Amino acid sequence: MTRPTILALLGVLLVGCATPVPYAPNHRLIQQVGADEAISRLTALLLRTIVPLISDIKVTDSAMEFRVHYAGQLGPRPGIRRITWGRVKRVDIYLNHRTFVYDKSNRELVWLEFDSDQEARDYADLVMSFRDQAMTARQSNGRGR
Repeated sequence: MTRPTILALLGVLLVGCATPVPYAPNHRLIQQVGADEAISRLTALLLRTIVPLISDIKVTDSAMEFRVHYAGQLGPRPGIRRITWGRVKRVDIYLNHRTFVYDKSNRELVWLEFDSDQEARDYADLVMSFRDQAMTARQSNGRGR
């Protein structure tokens, strides 16, 4: 085998088709810790992401919004990301501590990389808890799904 062929095969093996780590988020976290504490925790987690760097964070009962900064050509354009809780379908977590938030059409809304499994799980817990709280409020207001 030639060196380029070996490198190509190695690249395929390393990248492969990653599958999410099995994890069932705690959808009741906001009820357990309170809304103010949940907002504080989510804000702190967003400030600790490895990639992208995040600033100007706003978390409300209807959405999270933040400014992303990528180094070089590592990711999508820098700018403001707004994730409305009602659009969120799921959060996938991978072995490299990357999390991907998907909408109801399975489109990626945002990906973030954390420093540890625990931070990635905490993020998933918070996002899904905010999502469920927003959906419950929406149903209570008679707007349904």
